[in-house]
Amino acid sequence: MKKITITLILASSMGFATDISGTVSGTWGIDDSPYYVVGNTTVSSGQTLTIEPGVEIVFNGNYCLQVNGTLSCVGTSDNKIYFHGAGDTPQGSISFDEAETAPVLTHCRIENLDDRVFIDDFEDGLWDDVWDATIESSGGATGSVEIANNGANGSDSCLFVRGYESDTYVISEAVTVSSICKISFNLRTTTDPFCYVEVYWRKNGDEWVAIFSEGGNSYDTTPWRYYSFDISESVSLGDQVELRFFSNIYNTNNDRDNADAYWDNVAIGTGGAIVSNETVNISNTAISNNSGYGIYSKDNIILTNTGVSNSGGYGIYSKSGDITLTGSYVKGSGGYGIFADDGNLTLKNSYVANNGAQGVYTSMVLDLDYAVIAYNAEEGIQLESNQFSTIDNSILWHNDNDDHQQISLSNGIVNTTYSNVQGSSSFGINGYDDGQFVWGAGCIESNPVFTDSSGTLSANSPCVDAAAPWQHDANMPPGLGTIVADMGAYGGPNNTVWGGTAI
Repeated sequence: MKKITITLILASSMGFATDISGTVSGTWGIDDSPYYVVGNTTVSSGQTLTIEPGVEIVFNGNYCLQVNGTLSCVGTSDNKIYFHGAGDTPQGSISFDEAETAPVLTHCRIENLDDRVFIDDFEDGLWDDVWDATIESSGGATGSVEIANNGANGSDSCLFVRGYESDTYVISEAVTVSSICKISFNLRTTTDPFCYVEVYWRKNGDEWVAIFSEGGNSYDTTPWRYYSFDISESVSLGDQVELRFFSNIYNTNNDRDNADAYWDNVAIGTGGAIVSNETVNISNTAISNNSGYGIYSKDNIILTNTGVSNSGGYGIYSKSGDITLTGSYVKGSGGYGIFADDGNLTLKNSYVANNGAQGVYTSMVLDLDYAVIAYNAEEGIQLESNQFSTIDNSILWHNDNDDHQQISLSNGIVNTTYSNVQGSSSFGINGYDDGQFVWGAGCIESNPVFTDSSGTLSANSPCVDAAAPWQHDANMPPGLGTIVADMGAYGGPNNTVWGGTAI
């Protein structure tokens, strides 16, 4: 259990370092760097915190830098502002969920953060340090609560809650949350007929609210699964949130009535290393190796010359805004690379690769121009909209490890020109019955001959000089061959975002 004790102290100079917590404003300068965040820290409404180029901010615990006012965070190419968790354990997060000014981050490094304000993985062999148990009895039969072996994802330990002829449940300690809040856990179960495993939450001691129930009128056994629930619409900054895991028994005439539940990696958090209710505008920044989502926003997300890599959850998630990437990438995420829940998705000279689920998802309009979507574990594109989307001058290759489907359509029209889509005339497209895929001018389905997993083309790739013939590569390299534009992230009139030499 990574138990969090919040200690609020005033900022105090310690030689070449400064400890920070509580309410802050003013300027964090290079002379007092690094700044150690040792408690929850807030930029209050009406206040501004300016962080100068070259400053290092270290989260020494699962604390949050909460911006309710304004954060000015502008580094330079030679002196980036560096946010990271202390040591090798991901910890800390940056929240703009009630900010007065939409966040703008430029020339930053954001690494090794963790969005969770509560996490219990039970690896310390304890449960009653933060959980209270209620074990009822019926006819002398009682349930149990204990640490069990063989946790989720190969871990050694987990929490075992058994209801036996009577109900058993555990309640977590209360933790303080922000207005963006998610609950997540791993769970496997074995239930007898009419017995259930249930999850409830409550805030500030109010009534319990059910968010999950599993069981039914038959015997059932389930493997380890991961669940996540967004309760942001129901909480505010400063609320106290508790969880209740309930093995609910309906007593029958059977010899036994059991509900066995195994719980692991229980977490309450904000959803991402960077979270916001406002538009997030990030440029020239590297966001990497964070345990939750890389970026979580309820509004628009705009990335320019920015990379999001190796996020434990989704790379980028927007609840209801548009997502726009220019000269950027999302790679190595544990789940979706990019998820636009209720907004448009635009990729320009960008790539999405090596993510643990689909490369990109949108329920609205998709616009790819000079993009690469490759090597994702499931479909490259999951499109669920009754809209008109476009794929131009782009490459979709080697997505979906099992069926090699590059695009999944549930509705709408996708018009494709001067692009390379693996299996586009056969196995590569799923959903012809519900949507329409238009195979336009200049399209091919040939091995792009990448030199790496980032979509860099080899000199003999069929994608070289194969984009729209009236467009030219602005810089060579990264453009190859003649000046006629190449397909993919590094070609076309705006490939200057990747550097190189102007022609």
